[in-house]
Amino acid sequence: MTRTTSRPIVAIIIFAVVASTFSFRDIGGQTKPGPGPGPGPVPTTPQPGFEQNYGIVKRIYPEPDRVFFTLSSGSTGMNPRSGYYYVSRTHANFDAVSALLDLAATNRWKVQVRTRPDLDSNGYAEVVYVVVDF
Repeated sequence: MTRTTSRPIVAIIIFAVVASTFSFRDIGGQTKPGPGPGPGPVPTTPQPGFEQNYGIVKRIYPEPDRVFFTLSSGSTGMNPRSGYYYVSRTHANFDAVSALLDLAATNRWKVQVRTRPDLDSNGYAEVVYVVVDF
């Protein structure tokens, strides 16, 4: 008798549920997410676009009003304080985005994040949306 694992199937089902709940809105003149060209020179000012903010999710931790995460093996063009990005609980797709970040961390998927143009008053980067390419 061959033993099978349901882990990949569960991950696919969870991802399908997460993906079906995304609602991409017009933010900053862009109507749909997508990666930009490859990374260029290191910017001297914060860069909110996908092409400057990508990597593998290294750490996730929740706070009462947001979920923080850091990226590794990529680029953090926004240069947030201590490398922390966050998704606010007031984000329209908070549950979907935080679940996608969790899946990406578990499976070591590369994520790309788009942030607000400026860091918040504490120096952290607020995420507008997240994309994972397979």
